[in-house]
Amino acid sequence: MIVNAKDQVLGCMVGGAVGDALGYAVEFSSYSSIVGRYGEKGITRYALDGDGLARISDDTQMSLFTAAGGALGDDPQLHAGHYGAHRYILPLHLSGLAAHAGVDFPA
Repeated sequence: MIVNAKDQVLGCMVGGAVGDALGYAVEFSSYSSIVGRYGEKGITRYALDGDGLARISDDTQMSLFTAAGGALGDDPQLHAGHYGAHRYILPLHLSGLAAHAGVDFPA
């Protein structure tokens, strides 16, 4: 089986989001509180919110912004190779932080 770089990046992003969603409910919990709530095996299923969704944290959001910035910075049609990823990553991160805080960030 031949795996290309695009598939590897996608697998990495999906795997990170899955792990983030699984651990979201216990991210700041102590070991003893996790065992007390979920048993000796710990959390083994997503803890769904009131809408039936498994939440992700800012870890996944920042990973997505970084990957998007890398993809944009690597696209020669957007800038003829003059800028690179750093031009896109910071504005994407700031935009995400602003959205999280409920304010508009100019693109």
